[in-house]
Amino acid sequence: MAFLQDEDAARAFEAALMFVDEYAFQVAEHALSGAPSPARAAQHSFESSAMVRAESSLVIGPQPPEMDDKMQRRVRANANKRLLRKAGLYDDPNRARKERKLEMTYLRRKFEQLQLELKTLQSGQGKKQRKEVNGEGNRALVARRPNPEVSSAWKEVACRQREQRDKAEKENIRLRLIMERQQKLAEALETLVQARIKQQMAEFSALSNPKLGRCFTGRALDFRADINDFKGLLAELEKARREVGAVFAANRLNTTESSHHGVQLRSKKGANGMHLEVFANKAMPFNVRDTAEATWDHFKGMKKHGGNGNLYDKAAKSLDTPYTIIEDYAKELFANTARADVRVKQIVRRYVEADRELIILVASVSPVSIAHEPLAGLTFNYRCYALIKRAAAATEDHDLSLLQMCTLASLQNEEGRIYDPAYMRALSNFVLGNTAGNIKADQELIENTLVEQVLNQRAKY
Repeated sequence: MAFLQDEDAARAFEAALMFVDEYAFQVAEHALSGAPSPARAAQHSFESSAMVRAESSLVIGPQPPEMDDKMQRRVRANANKRLLRKAGLYDDPNRARKERKLEMTYLRRKFEQLQLELKTLQSGQGKKQRKEVNGEGNRALVARRPNPEVSSAWKEVACRQREQRDKAEKENIRLRLIMERQQKLAEALETLVQARIKQQMAEFSALSNPKLGRCFTGRALDFRADINDFKGLLAELEKARREVGAVFAANRLNTTESSHHGVQLRSKKGANGMHLEVFANKAMPFNVRDTAEATWDHFKGMKKHGGNGNLYDKAAKSLDTPYTIIEDYAKELFANTARADVRVKQIVRRYVEADRELIILVASVSPVSIAHEPLAGLTFNYRCYALIKRAAAATEDHDLSLLQMCTLASLQNEEGRIYDPAYMRALSNFVLGNTAGNIKADQELIENTLVEQVLNQRAKY
């Protein structure tokens, strides 16, 4: 429809076409039956339609069964469309107008927020000027030299926080409008449910000896994580600790301090020699201690499970060894548009050293299904590193730390078992997307925690 330049005009035209399609069969029946009589026009709508169908059957004779079935399907389809449109679940021809209304609401709230921020800044500036006039004039101020690395890190943090804030505000407005519409629909459904309950209660009371028995079953998570089940993971943890220098050197994380990320596919001798490496380096404008504590709180808690999936059940246990946690959980993972159900056993340990802190996570992941296709016998071994150290550009006046993360994923299958190449390719692509998404989500969550801590400290003073 190139002649309809306006989007509203195009949607109105589509709505008109839908209206014509819905009532086209009624117009045809009236045309076959001829002009209606005055007596017929005075009757009700359902009687009129019945007589029109009767007359049309007399004129053209009985219709074939195919035409009757087609007419019935069209009537049912039109009735379903009208119900969906009344419920607010059908395509809305006024979507563009509602989107503009949503944008106007967002801009109005943004304008009010900016006005409030302007008043706050003006009042703060006035207080600062009064303090300088009263007693700040006699105090010597030490000028700090600008640090470009720290300024760049803070600028990146501010940009990301601004993007997340704008995105959250738009999402809140959209959800608020959806909630209002769903609330109206819920009220209508509640009325129907109450009427249905009253009807069922009346039928129930009419029974002579009503007896009803129900049995509800529940499932409690039974954690039987004996240390013997994790012997292989403990050995892998010690091996990962010994190879941390070689892994970081292979990805040049030991010499690079600028923020970057990448993916590498490496191969070794043997059937299970292929493994994937995803790494990321991020400069954080915070001191090493705060960054390390926030990173450890992230990996030992539940936040690491919310970045790229949904957690079904989880059991955790702290060992006698300091900073060591073992976990056994089932989870649904996401990677772009794909999803997978997995069973995971993992160990997380923290190593505190003089000039740096290291967190290592080793896990054995068994996919239950990917895109609802069972893949029994396949196991992925994960090895995740999170290293926190002081950046070379940090000074006494400007804190700057490095958060370096690296994840190694390797496939381990049963000997003598052959898998479909399409499934294997889908599994590899899924692991790549999920691993990269996990690292990005971990960095954002750790950064948000540190920013929130700084804001809370400033609010106290």
